[in-house]
Amino acid sequence: MANSIIYFQDYTEASDAITLTSTDNYSLTNYDGTPRTHPGQSVSQLPSGSWLRFKSTIPQGQFAECMIYASTLNSAQAIQVWIGEPVDGGSPLWTIYVTPVSVENYFTDSVSSYVSFTDQEEQDIYFYFPDGFDGYLNWFVFSQYSGHETPEDKLHRMQWFTDSRFGHMMHWGAYSVLGHDAWYMNTANIPKDTYITDACIPFNPQNYDPEYWSEVIVNTGQKYLTITTKHHDGFAMFETNIDEFAPYDTHWRSAMVRRS
Repeated sequence: MANSIIYFQDYTEASDAITLTSTDNYSLTNYDGTPRTHPGQSVSQLPSGSWLRFKSTIPQGQFAECMIYASTLNSAQAIQVWIGEPVDGGSPLWTIYVTPVSVENYFTDSVSSYVSFTDQEEQDIYFYFPDGFDGYLNWFVFSQYSGHETPEDKLHRMQWFTDSRFGHMMHWGAYSVLGHDAWYMNTANIPKDTYITDACIPFNPQNYDPEYWSEVIVNTGQKYLTITTKHHDGFAMFETNIDEFAPYDTHWRSAMVRRS
């Protein structure tokens, strides 16, 4: 089945009055100053013992998991995912501890463990917050890894890598403008708006020359190139229609068009 994104704001029922806020990465404007089209609503500031109910299905198999896309500065915030209403003495399907971030309103994913799930029916799925939640919850998704790859399949799939032996790994993106690595926004606690202004907008690679790069790589005996088309800062180095899932839009393509 397809892995459908479900927004926390689209809950079927809630145990308490729910606060919705647009304080998330979707609320930023585009580079040309126009507002993003996504409303950018997140559920926030949930009290202890509250829950949200959704109607959804979970993919069947041995490796069902849940990913939550959220933002919080606080560690050890637990979210329990229940099939049916949470009850004393019962057990949730998952307990997920949301990954804290160091930059306010920076969103990241938190992923559950794998569980075996065999029910084909649509479920009443409850997200339960035993100690409340201080932060912003944007969306979640259920997915399934088949786990069917045998050791022989993996060996065959990776044979090209074994045969190639020598290759090139290129880290290149908006962070290059600042002279730092892809984690710099997080490690230096740079607010998103500042990072966009100081790194993403100035990123204008007028000397972009993939033909020359390829020539150098081939002439040195390297067999492949891996380039970071989207790294930890979320800046996408390719044209994509899924811009609502990324903090930043692509900006470099306009430079390539001017160059050509």
